[in-house]
Amino acid sequence: MFLPTKEGSEIELTSYDAKNKVTGTTKQKIIGKETTTNGYKIKFESESFDKKGKSLSKGQYTAKCENGTFYIDMSSMMSGDKGYKEGDVDIKSDDLDMPATLVVGQTLKDGKLTMTMKNTAMQMMNMTMEIKNRKVEAIETITTPAGTFECYKISSEVSTKMMFAMQSKSIQWFAKDVGAVKTESYDKNGKLAGTTLLTALKN
Repeated sequence: MFLPTKEGSEIELTSYDAKNKVTGTTKQKIIGKETTTNGYKIKFESESFDKKGKSLSKGQYTAKCENGTFYIDMSSMMSGDKGYKEGDVDIKSDDLDMPATLVVGQTLKDGKLTMTMKNTAMQMMNMTMEIKNRKVEAIETITTPAGTFECYKISSEVSTKMMFAMQSKSIQWFAKDVGAVKTESYDKNGKLAGTTLLTALKN
């Protein structure tokens, strides 16, 4: 699994802008574990905060391990359950896969998420996110305030369409039984836009 598997485990992720200033944090907690026929499911709660510590959104998501492959619902990347009093939010998303045994040079499956916010009168917003060209680049050791971890470096291209289309690139370092230890986001010109680090881990 590329998340903690012990119930009660907690992780904290802190996001920074290109000038290394804090823009917000996300706290995740494992709240349940269920054994299935082909593996098990992990239920976790995620809450996002702004740079001043004010809660922005909160939601519950599921990750699973089936036949040696880890899957996480792309909807966990979106904001939680606050702020949409005028309409309902419909999210359709793929599961991003992560085989238990990763090999440098390996290509992973693409993923797509569509979010529609609508009320009874009309469709108000439609957003699509696609993650493509996911590739295992290397195995590297990453040190953050939470510790030192052996990670798989995975690059991907992200396409987001809402009012207009945006292209970006993401590089993430994943550690087994921990998750994303470090994430770097780049704009379409290859300029660093932001970084997210694992800043606390209770496992």
